[in-house]
Formats: sequence, structure tokens, C-alpha cells
Amino acid sequence: MPALVLIIGVSFLDSPIVGLRCSPSARIFKIHQELLKARGGRIICAFERGFKEKSDGVYTITDTTEETLLRYMEWAYRNDYPSAVNEDSSQEPGAETKGDATDPRLCHVGVYIFANKYIIDKLEALAFRKLTRSLALVKDFSDNDSRTLIQVLDLALSNLPAGNSLLEWLGKYAAWRLSYLRRCTDFHDRSGSLAPFLIKYVQPSPPPPECDPNVEYYRNRVKPRW
Repeated sequence: MPALVLIIGVSFLDSPIVGLRCSPSARIFKIHQELLKARGGRIICAFERGFKEKSDGVYTITDTTEETLLRYMEWAYRNDYPSAVNEDSSQEPGAETKGDATDPRLCHVGVYIFANKYIIDKLEALAFRKLTRSLALVKDFSDNDSRTLIQVLDLALSNLPAGNSLLEWLGKYAAWRLSYLRRCTDFHDRSGSLAPFLIKYVQPSPPPPECDPNVEYYRNRVKPRW
């Protein structure tokens, strides 16, 4: 426990414990209130400004998953979060988490969206680094990588404001990987929503298309019968 105090830079072990939950689940996950305050963001305001949460001792989050909430709590205690988490609500605050097999890239974008909405700057920066690094390190881009990138883009476009730094990075990365994305049926299924976003990042083809009637393509065409 002393190591945790050193990481955060504040003493929180004697502070009250409050609860966090994700709607519609009734499960409550416990966290030290002083730690919540030290980590910053909007959540602590509900406990300090006389809202309903102050009397109930529980803050309900409606726009994330329990897995993302647990990653946030893990980061709050340990300054980092795992891709896999344990959803056991009986665990002690700060206990090591293990478990789900969700793609890490989807985990990171979920944490980033959560941190962005609740203005938790340090967690947002960490999730940005984790997500961009995990995407940039992919060498042999597979169909599964394409599907995952499409899911990441969907989540980011649906939950982040225009001009967000992660959206800008994802736009450039997706344009770079466009030749792979085009081979994926999921991309064509979602092209209506993705195309307007990607078009501003796609570079024009260096040479213009051939239009000289003397080139071989035109000479070999079957002439119309009329």
C-alpha cells in the first residue's frame, strides 16, 4: 500500500470509500474518495457539490462499460491499466485484475473515450499512447486487423468531438491502411459513415488517369455497333 501512495503523491488510505457503477448494472465498485479527487475529472464533482451521489455514496455512469470502469479504477490505483480485467465486484480496491479477451485496441479506445468525456487528462494521454502504439506496431496487417480498425473508427467517430487529436491520428492511419481496409467487407458495409471522414486524409493519386485515345486501352476497345 505505501507504494500506491507514492505513485499518486497523496495519502488516501484513510479517506471514505465511495462507489461507482455502470447503468443498468446494479454492481458497485469501490474506490477511495480522496484518490478519486487526486485523479481529477468530473466524477468527483458529483460527490462534492451536493448532488444525489453525495448522499447515496454511489455515482452511476451511463455511457461506458464495466470493463472500462475497472480499467479506470486500476489506473487510479496503479498508474496503469491492463487490457484484460476481472469483473468480480468483490475484489478489494486496487486488486490485480485479469480476465476478458477483448482486443486490446478496442479496450484502449474505450478508455480514451471515457477519459475524454470525464476530463481525466492523464488517463486520456495514456490511452492515446497505448492505442496508437498498438496500431503502429502492426506489421502484417490482416483481415482481423482491418475489422478491428473499423470498430475503433466507429467507436471514435460516434463518441468523440470533431477535431479531437485521436480522431485526427486515426484518420491519417486509416488512410495509410486504406488498401487493406478496401479488402474487408466490413469496410464496404460501413463506407457510408466512414467515407466522409476518411476522404480528407486520402492523398490524390500522383499521375492522372489515362485519357489519350492513342493509348493501348482505347485502341483495343470494342467499337460500338452504332
